[in-house]
Amino acid sequence: MELDIWGQCATECEAARATVESVEATRDDVLITIQAEVAANYIDVRARNHNYEVATRNANQQAQTLELAIALLTEDKGHSLMSRVRVHC
Repeated sequence: MELDIWGQCATECEAARATVESVEATRDDVLITIQAEVAANYIDVRARNHNYEVATRNANQQAQTLELAIALLTEDKGHSLMSRVRVHC
């Protein structure tokens, strides 16, 4: 029986290359997953910031409307304002 040293070495090297390729593929999958999560989180943060800005503007406009209504009522112009609203409706 003859020893097959070179054949065994070639097989072991081939198996080692396959293991390295498998590990690299797993690493690539992990990187892609992380990049996708980062992108999704970035989009989520941007959407939440936009919604916050819209809500803040809305609250400010409502506060201004309330101040105007209070000013009109305080100056007793609320009655004339209501009359104008009724005429337009």
